Amino acid sequence: MGLKVVNGLKLKNLLALNILNLFLYGEFCPHTWAVHFPLASGKRQSPIDIPSGRGEAVNFSSGLAWTYDSDACDRITNTGHGWKLLVSGNGELWGGPLPSKFKLEQIHAHWGCTENEGSEHTVDGVAYPGEIHLVHWDSEKYSSFAEAANADGGLAVLGVFITVGDQAHDEIQKIVDALELIPNKDMTENLAKTVDPLKLLPESKAFWNYEGSLTTPPCLETVNWIVFKTPLTVSKEQISAFRALRAYAPEEDKPGDDEFGGQVVQNFRPPMPLCGRVVRDCC
Repeated sequence: MGLKVVNGLKLKNLLALNILNLFLYGEFCPHTWAVHFPLASGKRQSPIDIPSGRGEAVNFSSGLAWTYDSDACDRITNTGHGWKLLVSGNGELWGGPLPSKFKLEQIHAHWGCTENEGSEHTVDGVAYPGEIHLVHWDSEKYSSFAEAANADGGLAVLGVFITVGDQAHDEIQKIVDALELIPNKDMTENLAKTVDPLKLLPESKAFWNYEGSLTTPPCLETVNWIVFKTPLTVSKEQISAFRALRAYAPEEDKPGDDEFGGQVVQNFRPPMPLCGRVVRDCC
């Protein structure tokens, strides 16, 4: 199956070139993505504002299930727009709305400059301070992440809201401890303590489900979204540590005209129009 072409470049080449360095998360920047990536103005874009209590109630023939190696994530990188956990162990997701088994590719997060914003999805117009994404691809139908990302329904992303409380989260602390080692863009280090993806998921499996897109360019509309209703609680100090990451490489000058002073203070895309899509309520 051929790869989609975006502005003359195949997705695998876009990924290799780290296209995410081409955009910023300023006040208006996400609204300009469609100039370079036309799909960003498509009819199946993500994130969305989730209408709680008004979704289509669904009971799938099999429940959503997963299995992850406890040491699946052993490296972390600063992408210039946030942190990303790299996966070397096994991780699989299946059941529920998914027609196949999906393989864990990476984990990243989104956050805002205050505790009043930061999640990409919102619920009844209300945002959480952050959101974690566990990105998977259909490994039964496709041979690579890039191939799956170009296929309808080829990706599945678990979305977990972040809320702020008094207690630090032990698994998130492993990530926080590693951020000091990757302060600048393009820096990658081994984790002193591997991260268990299972511990980033809520105990409750209640979720919302809908068809959408990647929330970053090229915004391919190939994602089966599963957004959990129950948030993960972290401390104020932990989410503040996320904002200290720098969006520029060590050899680059600190941006002089960046409203965030070169730091990844916020990295979320605002909700996009639902455009008639059905949001399934899965208890």
